[in-house]
Amino acid sequence: MPRSMSFWLTQDQFRAQTKRVTRRQGWAFAKVGDVYNGVEKGQGIPKGGHVVRMNQIRVEDERWERLDTITQEEVALEGFPDETPEWFVAMYCKANRCQPDHRVHRIEYSYRFEIQVCDDGEDWVVWDNLRGGFLSRLDEDMEPCAIVYMRREDAERAAAAGKPLDQVAECGDCGALDLWHRIHNNRGCMTCGSQRGSGLNRWEPLGWTP
Repeated sequence: MPRSMSFWLTQDQFRAQTKRVTRRQGWAFAKVGDVYNGVEKGQGIPKGGHVVRMNQIRVEDERWERLDTITQEEVALEGFPDETPEWFVAMYCKANRCQPDHRVHRIEYSYRFEIQVCDDGEDWVVWDNLRGGFLSRLDEDMEPCAIVYMRREDAERAAAAGKPLDQVAECGDCGALDLWHRIHNNRGCMTCGSQRGSGLNRWEPLGWTP
């Protein structure tokens, strides 16, 4: 299982995927290509609590630099587009008990999963940038519970039609989307009545393509 990286102070930005860069006091071992679990909190979890994993990330770039050299563009990449470099430096120094000229490890990353939240409050994973496919839910270890690989345009079409991604099929006659079991269990397409379907869940896994 990948190592956990905490985003306690920026979990809202992390969940919204408006944050693409993080600055750390250490993490000297982090290198391009490493994959980590982004978690809410890695330490100080009360008895009976558990680590909440939010997403997986892959390191795309890393370097060391002085904290007070941060630019406005970098502040935005940290998830704070409306704040100034001075504000960010002050916030970071207070949270990490360091000085503005402290050397920090700048880590740029991409997200593995593009996530939207369903009406029931559970995470529904829309796109897997590592394996190149749409899939359903994640378990607590950030692993898919069920995977449905398909072309992105097909999955977006299914989502727009309100069809579950792991149960959808395309009618071989009229092209309408319907539930797989309706077409393949002799119940037919609700649009044209056909029982000939072509599943959309045949898709070759891709590489990491954020």
